[in-house]
Amino acid sequence: MQEIQSKGKEAQVQRGWASARLDGSVDGPASVPCGIELAGGAVRDHPRREPMIVRRVARVAFTAGAVAIAACGKAPPPDGRTALEAARAAMAQVDRFTMTRSWSTDLGTYTRHYQVDCASGYYHGLATSALTAEGVRRGSTQTQGRPAAQQKHEELHVAGRSFDRHSGHWEDPLLNDSPWQWAPRGEQHGARADCSRIRAEEDLMGLPLSKIAVARSIDFVERRSVDGAECDEYRMVYEDEVWGDLVAVRDDGHGSRSSERERIPKELEASLCVGSSDGRVYRAETTSEFLVGETRQFSYDDFERLSAPVP
Repeated sequence: MQEIQSKGKEAQVQRGWASARLDGSVDGPASVPCGIELAGGAVRDHPRREPMIVRRVARVAFTAGAVAIAACGKAPPPDGRTALEAARAAMAQVDRFTMTRSWSTDLGTYTRHYQVDCASGYYHGLATSALTAEGVRRGSTQTQGRPAAQQKHEELHVAGRSFDRHSGHWEDPLLNDSPWQWAPRGEQHGARADCSRIRAEEDLMGLPLSKIAVARSIDFVERRSVDGAECDEYRMVYEDEVWGDLVAVRDDGHGSRSSERERIPKELEASLCVGSSDGRVYRAETTSEFLVGETRQFSYDDFERLSAPVP
């Protein structure tokens, strides 16, 4: 039988994690034992239909009860900084993954889908762009006309060889010199560079894990499910470098000069959902100097690999 005691102004559930005082304050990760229901200001053990215990302990605040029921039977989420450091280490051990990156602006909706196998060097990337009317208008030129509203670019690196194909940039088919056919690429774009940065716990396909892990603030948001995987979501503010307004001019010698905008530090926001059991990153949302609400979603299931195209 659940044992509830009342001493003075403090009531504590013995078999739970936390104690809730009559003034509504809670000690520790608030919880009550599974099966305890807080309703109507009373505490009752409904599975056994035992008599209601209604005294001053029944005044436990509803806020404590709500948190308790949500966390019933589960360990509290880990500290955010600890979770992110564990995520860096867990991702460094990943051999293969699929990532879908997406963002939208007033110019269009953009998606990048990647399949990476670090062990074999296999890399497959598919980029799609769906331009809005504003995107088509601003991308138009006098010589080439209007850009194609729907565009695709696909890359493949398999068995030490690289290929790509493109649907074409322009609405006028006569201006497109890249039909949707595979062609060899001189530049090798395998998984090696991406996997090296992941192994070094620095960068995850453009996500600056090393900077996010030392964020100024990291707050737990909720435990959620991403494609069937349970993960703990954290929101953080971290510092990175962005392009500033000032232009730096350099003397390149022999009377030649070059200029570029300076990089300046700036605080940015992000959220990461870290696997509750494996520490892997399942979803990330970032705000950069140009984009708001850019998302990356990860899967670690095996995937079907494409063969090298036949010339």
